[in-house]
Amino acid sequence: MLNRVLVRKDDFDGEPLSFAETHRHSALYKPKSTSGATDERIEQGIFYNITAVVTPLAHRRRGYATHLMKLLHYTLLNPSSPGDPPSHIPPFPIEWGSPPPAIPDHLAQQIPSPIAATLWADIDPSFYERCTIGNVDGTGYNYHADWNRVCTFDLLPPASVNSQNEPEEYQWNTIHLKKMDEVKATLHDSIYKSIQRAGDSPKTIFTQDPTTAGALTYIGTRASFVDPRPEWATKIRAEQYPLGIKSIKKTKDGNDEEESIVLFALESFYLGEKFLITKIDDVQSDQIGSMVAELDKINHETGAKYSQAEFWGIDPDSTKWFESLQRECERSGRSFRTGIRSGEGKHVLAVCDYTQPGKDGFQMQDTQMWNWV
Repeated sequence: MLNRVLVRKDDFDGEPLSFAETHRHSALYKPKSTSGATDERIEQGIFYNITAVVTPLAHRRRGYATHLMKLLHYTLLNPSSPGDPPSHIPPFPIEWGSPPPAIPDHLAQQIPSPIAATLWADIDPSFYERCTIGNVDGTGYNYHADWNRVCTFDLLPPASVNSQNEPEEYQWNTIHLKKMDEVKATLHDSIYKSIQRAGDSPKTIFTQDPTTAGALTYIGTRASFVDPRPEWATKIRAEQYPLGIKSIKKTKDGNDEEESIVLFALESFYLGEKFLITKIDDVQSDQIGSMVAELDKINHETGAKYSQAEFWGIDPDSTKWFESLQRECERSGRSFRTGIRSGEGKHVLAVCDYTQPGKDGFQMQDTQMWNWV
């Protein structure tokens, strides 16, 4: 992570006009071919998550945050010489005056050239469009409602049913920190295959690589530094702190195993008092009832005792288990709500494509909560 600050050119040590954070992440992506079809190859790249864009009260409504975001394109694309972007990028506008100074060499080495930048902001989506590359319309961040889906449902006191009597495919085991390397590998393979299955697309398909250091546990880890922590959280030993659940069952032919994974963050910092489900992977419709029951149990036994769970980025029309979750909530008397994150305080996602600026050429394959920073 690097902190970025906008200051006056004649007063580098003066009062900051706006701030932002950039987080470097690894990406998996499937490029669009020149013929319009998507290539079969899946490549690795870099993108930057941008968040915590803040302007001090005294300087708001003067365009400082927008200008910071415009300058940031150039410092990300060529940190050693921001005024000399790659040839396919709009040139640094003459009317802006001199470009930002070069990033020191020891830092520039840590800022490899990206394929994209993602922006998580808590203001109206129109802000994204204004954060253009240079002054070229359409080169800003692209917002899509379907990237910003949200679903919440009630959590209840754990049922008295003994889950040990359920079939093996309905059994869930808790994931702790020592198992996270295995989870990373499983999710990497799963996401890789999902990109392969996406088939031909007029856009480049990309998503964060779950092997990015700290990405899968970022929300909970950062929240654990909030002082004071909830009392219930301080009573759980680090090696016993639950990070998720998984279920393993045999495939239909009996020759292989399928692993269903649900990751969560029991503590949060900007996302409210909720049980945050950060990643749902390869869950089947017939597992939903046992999954919800297991979340009820963990929510109660840890002492968190949230009233609601929330997850992001699941398309109800293309996700087989979504309707099963809705039915399970109806059966057990839980509220169930879906919507689109938009506006103030909603942590809205948008993407800027650095491979073909202005083309809205990226389709983000996974927009679940674990991507948020």
